[in-house]
Amino acid sequence: MKESSPGPELRPHNDAWYLAESFRVPKNQSRRFNEYYRNVLTPLLHSYRQTGEICAHALHRLRFQAEKHGEFEAWNFLLLIEAKDAEAAKAYSAKAQTLPAFEQASVVRRELLASTPESNYPKPAIQVRERSGKPFFAVEYVDVQQPYLNEFREIMIRRNGPAMRHIMEHARWCHSMIALETVEVWESIPQAPSWNQIHVIGLYPESFLRYKKDFASGLAASGSGIGFEENFGQLKKIRNMLYKTVGSRIPCS
Repeated sequence: MKESSPGPELRPHNDAWYLAESFRVPKNQSRRFNEYYRNVLTPLLHSYRQTGEICAHALHRLRFQAEKHGEFEAWNFLLLIEAKDAEAAKAYSAKAQTLPAFEQASVVRRELLASTPESNYPKPAIQVRERSGKPFFAVEYVDVQQPYLNEFREIMIRRNGPAMRHIMEHARWCHSMIALETVEVWESIPQAPSWNQIHVIGLYPESFLRYKKDFASGLAASGSGIGFEENFGQLKKIRNMLYKTVGSRIPCS
């Protein structure tokens, strides 16, 4: 498969703030939870978007488990909201908690996050927007060991972020990448596992075949001098891929 001709250079969406709410919903209540999102949460979100306090929002259904490391009960929804700043995220969260609750849903964790520098690309490249099919979404909950948080961030800044940008600019199988670091945990159930990064990556089916080769090309283009195996070998030593899922993004209307 030939690479697409690159469009305008993508620029990272740095210094962005996000609110993430991870939910556990009984499988037989998933459809009703989708309706709750559309009919109860979305009107409030739209009102905050009109004032500029909320920039974007999406509900992700975590359908298939790709990796799970640890003894914990899995969850199956992620509501991800980009806010103007931390105060706007807090204001929305406080207001949302006054709405009627969806009784069957458990909030596993509610948290404030900031974008990882040079690694956050929520909007697709022009050549990717031209695709007719919808992407699927990989959602990763990552637990980086505390002594290595700065090292992990540097790897994202200098290697993984630029490599994914290269893929988005030169291939058509990556729709978007949102890379976030936990700043504050506002609510968490006692039995919830610990993580400090969330990544949401929009993908197309050929990513399964092209990922390793194209990521290696992206690393080479970054000038890091590190190959695919060495890069991910280093990551494996400092972070745990706690929970990785493949699923879909629920339309808000």
